[in-house]
Amino acid sequence: ARRAVAEARRRGRSSIRLIHGSSTTGGGRRTIKDALHDLLREGHLGVSVGSAIAGEDTLLLSLGHSGRSNPRPITLLDLHR
Repeated sequence: ARRAVAEARRRGRSSIRLIHGSSTTGGGRRTIKDALHDLLREGHLGVSVGSAIAGEDTLLLSLGHSGRSNPRPITLLDLHR
């Protein structure tokens, strides 16, 4: 998630949608959604909680306007370079 947010900023994106999917775990077990929300709350994603919209299976983060945007989709390969 941190790499995706950093790459989105580098490309001049104003927002990024992190898709964590719906939980299939039983009660008390941590999920990807829990981990993403923890990263957000603890400030590890570089955005404030107020600039995020939590959906059922996504987390939309506002990154602010950072100038010229590269419209090419961000791929997993981009995050592993």
